[in-house]
Amino acid sequence: MVGILTNETIKQKQQEIEVKALAALLEHGNFYYSNQAQLRLAQIAMPDLIADELEQETLIDNYKQRPKRNYWGEKE
Repeated sequence: MVGILTNETIKQKQQEIEVKALAALLEHGNFYYSNQAQLRLAQIAMPDLIADELEQETLIDNYKQRPKRNYWGEKE
């Protein structure tokens, strides 16, 4: 149990450091890095939107990979 808490604490600290670094880039970086930082901060702030996008991409990929069927439902 202690190992799990320590691991979670480490992950949380790493994310705090990343957010601080991204905020600094957003404030003081050039145009490209400011935009990249803004996108990453949005991903951190709204992980459910990213998960929805990934799920949608997976659904589209699965749809494209499905076997082709004719009018009667038989595989072509």
